[in-house]
Amino acid sequence: MTGQIGDWFSLDVVRAVTEVTGKIRSVDREDYEEDREGQERENKRVCWRIITDDGCEYMMFEDIRSAERFTVCHVREEIRTEPEMFDHDWLITFIDLQGICDDHRADMADADIGGDPVQQLNDAGYYGENLTDMLGSRLDLDRASQDMVDKVGYRHFLTGDVDSIEVTVRTGHVILKV
Repeated sequence: MTGQIGDWFSLDVVRAVTEVTGKIRSVDREDYEEDREGQERENKRVCWRIITDDGCEYMMFEDIRSAERFTVCHVREEIRTEPEMFDHDWLITFIDLQGICDDHRADMADADIGGDPVQQLNDAGYYGENLTDMLGSRLDLDRASQDMVDKVGYRHFLTGDVDSIEVTVRTGHVILKV
């Protein structure tokens, strides 16, 4: 949803933000909804992407906690849809390996749980969407996504740079330069 910053915020917020960003050309709203299996969608996590007249891009959140929660939702979705993109040694600490072996006993008959189980799953034909489907409820997405954000930092996932510029304006909103 694209609009002007005044469409979503009070004049005080607009002034505080433009003191940091300069003149704003457009604002896009991006939502992530936490979706827990068996539960209704929970709180929306909102990010506003700001483009300035000079072409700079910023991300803005209500506060630091909102930025972190938005990132955890983003990382959760990445782990859920592309688990192979994450370090196997790290990922297996959040997988119930015995449960997977029990669920897929025929395919995993020769699996050695002590080895690299993700590689063994790949060798057994489980990769990409097949791996995602197999992990299903055996992967603790909540713990894994929070742990990844805690280890790497939310700025890395939002901007690609852990040293990106971050400013908290007087209204409490957090702005990150992309």
